[in-house]
Amino acid sequence: MNMTQAQPDFFEEHQDSSGFEVIIVPDFFLLGTFSDYLGIFHFKDKETQLDKYFPYEEGVARYVNNFIFEKYLNKAHLKFEKSGHSVLYLPALAQKLHSEYFDEKGNFIDDKLDTEEKKYSFLLGAYLRYGKHIEDNIYKIQIVNSLKDKLLYGILKDLESDKIVYKYLRGYLPSSDIFYFEAAPRMIKYFKTVEKENQELRKKRQQHYDFIFKSKKGKELQKKFDAQEEELIKSLQLIFQ
Repeated sequence: MNMTQAQPDFFEEHQDSSGFEVIIVPDFFLLGTFSDYLGIFHFKDKETQLDKYFPYEEGVARYVNNFIFEKYLNKAHLKFEKSGHSVLYLPALAQKLHSEYFDEKGNFIDDKLDTEEKKYSFLLGAYLRYGKHIEDNIYKIQIVNSLKDKLLYGILKDLESDKIVYKYLRGYLPSSDIFYFEAAPRMIKYFKTVEKENQELRKKRQQHYDFIFKSKKGKELQKKFDAQEEELIKSLQLIFQ
């Protein structure tokens, strides 16, 4: 995509970001980072645990831990298991977030996202852990067996992301929902605040997958996935221009 040609129309269609202040609402940033694989309470104790992380997510776990100390002036306990997985404990905050923003079945209460700052903050948390900057103003967020799919779509639309391509990976274990979207200028300004941490996470995740697909058959499968992604990106360049 030739961003030099696309810029004028793109920025004219969206709210100006030059004097826009990035305001992160702590609760909603954390909620955006939360894993809700098969449901928010499926793999964690809602009374004591804030979240769980895979070994390759150690950087994110530490970032979130530091974020809590800075924003809530409270120290959480980040416990590392022998497997390399980590669990973040802070009972008081866990109980607050889980009771205030989720119903008894673990469904997020959408009405809580009642301001732009909250929506940006939630999206930022999701981007930190599950997002990727593809190129120029094209981004992607991929969630696995998550209940965030409809929620993320609504947030993207509300925050001026007018071009969205949704892909559902059916037939894979686990199944995934992927949103490819053209990020508006204010959205990009938010994403840049965690770009370093997001890139480090993606690097660690790729190393993890390289290890999983190290066999000959695995390498062929990875090559197939990469080729499909490359073709999709070419299509996105045409759709989003």
